[in-house]
Amino acid sequence: SIGNPWLTVKKACDIVWGVGNEIHVAAGTYIENTQCNLNEGVTLSGDGITTIITSTALTSEWSPIISASTGTLDTRGNEIKNLKFDGGSLTAAMALWITDRSNVKIHDCTFVDFHYEAVYWTQTDVFTSSPPAYFMAGSEFYNDTVTNCAAFGKNALYIGGQTGMLIHDNTMTQTGRTAGTNGWPIYMLWTKGAKIYNNVLFKDDLTNWTFCIESFYSFGLEIDSNTITGSIDLNYVSKDTYTYGTYIHNNTIGPVTYSAGYIGVEFEFSISDIVIKYNRFRNCENSIIHSPRTGNTISNYEISYNIFENIQGTNASGITIWPGAYAHTITNWNIYNNVFSGNATGSYYGIWLNEFTSATGINIINNVFININSYWFKCDVAGNIDTMNIKNNILYNNANSNAVSFTGSPSHYVNSGNLTSNPLFVSTTDFHLQAGSPAINAGLNVGLTTDYAGNSVSNPPEIGAYEYFNPILFIIYRKVKTHL
Repeated sequence: SIGNPWLTVKKACDIVWGVGNEIHVAAGTYIENTQCNLNEGVTLSGDGITTIITSTALTSEWSPIISASTGTLDTRGNEIKNLKFDGGSLTAAMALWITDRSNVKIHDCTFVDFHYEAVYWTQTDVFTSSPPAYFMAGSEFYNDTVTNCAAFGKNALYIGGQTGMLIHDNTMTQTGRTAGTNGWPIYMLWTKGAKIYNNVLFKDDLTNWTFCIESFYSFGLEIDSNTITGSIDLNYVSKDTYTYGTYIHNNTIGPVTYSAGYIGVEFEFSISDIVIKYNRFRNCENSIIHSPRTGNTISNYEISYNIFENIQGTNASGITIWPGAYAHTITNWNIYNNVFSGNATGSYYGIWLNEFTSATGINIINNVFININSYWFKCDVAGNIDTMNIKNNILYNNANSNAVSFTGSPSHYVNSGNLTSNPLFVSTTDFHLQAGSPAINAGLNVGLTTDYAGNSVSNPPEIGAYEYFNPILFIIYRKVKTHL
């Protein structure tokens, strides 16, 4: 009872069974040196950061403090909330191990200083390159704070074999180890319909990969409204029964100030049905990079209404396809209404395509490329392109007289309607248009409906990321409406 509680979390977990029952851990520090096994359907709660669960003995790699595991799929779920899990300055291995349970909610918890991982949360046979026998469903990880809980090659939050997983409103930081030994905040393997949104993710160790999120075999993944200092690395993406393979939108990606080595989003192996919209890529050496291997395919892309700000570095770019091996193919690759803004440092490109055996249906339309220090568009195998449209872009103050750099000549190539006038942005960091901008009503209708700020797109649209609205006319209109 509350007046006569058990001494340990282990004791409570051993005794409490049944859906709807709750173990409440009162304020204090609980040193649990024997693994606690949380039964199906039971809630584990505390009083927030004053309820601290730790261990000085569960130190080997796969030894969690609390296990919520089942041999086969179970849907009774668990709720784990309002607790602080402390690894004791990297002494304890991990906080939670969850397998084969759907409908698990972990929220309003703090995880700090675990040696290997904070939460390992997966289906039992998810390790292979083949899909698991079944997927867990209905789970969430939200309102949590995770600090310094991932060793190199490990992950603060490991997710595997999940469908409909929601990861939101968390702050996850991985900077506490010596250079080269920090792991990743989030790792996912075999997920369907997952959504990662409203998180702050920070990994500032560029010695060994910059990943904040790494995923293998994802279908219908949405990454929305996060602030990410580090990289999103996605491997083997396709849409399955969803409307997209990955939808990355409304995020701020990259460091506050430039530091060489940052990658915004990296795609590896075969990738299809990608939508990247309304993101601000800031201070990245490479904002979007593709690394396919021999025989891989890149297909069905829309990269639209993004801002690529302060591109710089050696061999850097806003968008790059630079494979780990020669011989991949590209199909239906569309770049619409973006702003690519360079910096005077380094030698870099707006777009750089390299080493593909064939590409069909490349469309670069309604974009602004400004202050790019080398070619705004470089393609080393342009002779392997069949059907490319470069239309109605503004190319201003780029090196090499705003020219492209092609090796070979594309077939069915249209280059038309492009301008070389100053787009008249409000400032070097504010890419709204001023009155009189040559971008106003100078674009082509490509079927998009809202701009970077969520405003309706006119017909014809503006070139760049923002539609233009005359503020004087808008104020007069509002006064008339108010008077009426």
